[in-house]
Amino acid sequence: MVEKFLSYRVFDKEEDVAEVLRFFLEESNELGWILSLIQEKDPSMILKLNDEEKESIEESMCDEDDDIFVFRTNLFETLQDQKHVKIYEQLKSAVKNHEYRNIVYLRHKEEVFKNAKCLKLIFVNSNWYIAIETDESKLRLLRITFIKRVTYASKATYQAYILARYENYFDNMQNALSLYGMPQKTSILRASPYVTRYFNEGMKPFFHSQKFIENTEDGSVVFSINYTQQLEILPFIKQWVPHLQIIEPQELKDILKEDMRQTLKSL
Repeated sequence: MVEKFLSYRVFDKEEDVAEVLRFFLEESNELGWILSLIQEKDPSMILKLNDEEKESIEESMCDEDDDIFVFRTNLFETLQDQKHVKIYEQLKSAVKNHEYRNIVYLRHKEEVFKNAKCLKLIFVNSNWYIAIETDESKLRLLRITFIKRVTYASKATYQAYILARYENYFDNMQNALSLYGMPQKTSILRASPYVTRYFNEGMKPFFHSQKFIENTEDGSVVFSINYTQQLEILPFIKQWVPHLQIIEPQELKDILKEDMRQTLKSL
């Protein structure tokens, strides 16, 4: 089996990954680890499979691994309908070739981005986004499932040097609420002894900028997270209240207190 697998080594990711998955689907019961790795590193690779193959993988994982794995998120649901798979492929081509596109976007209201430079495809928080530079030279992150339509623009290609403007942002963004061009602030947080195992030195961080500072005498852990706006980290902090305390800055602490007061009033 190992010798046969070697013939499926990935020399060209775009062409060969689907064949590797098909091999594991046909020859092996050990699908869980490879699909988990793909989901973490580059979920777009599973889009190369057809619907029948995706269904077969899901059934295989449910039937054969239900005594080992529990999947609460469908590995294929991020771009489930064919419309958005097609949009994803259109945008992928535009990014690869440094091309412009016209994009119709509907979230709270419909927006039309003409001659948008397609910069990067980003997978964060279990969703796909396209990073564009608008005709007004502003950076926007558009969630692909909210895109209604993508068409060719009146302009063809942009110069690759434009990407250099955003290199630092792409390298350091933490989630879809990370703002471009905004100075970073630093929050100092304390995790109570009840949850220190998740924040101790050496544990996988929740944020790119997260840094361990110290263990305190009462068993708490003090650490820091940088942010460009409060919304970038406040939802995370709220998930851990009351076991996560904001030490500084005071303005972030005040916003959290007010949010908590409003929540209690509504109960």
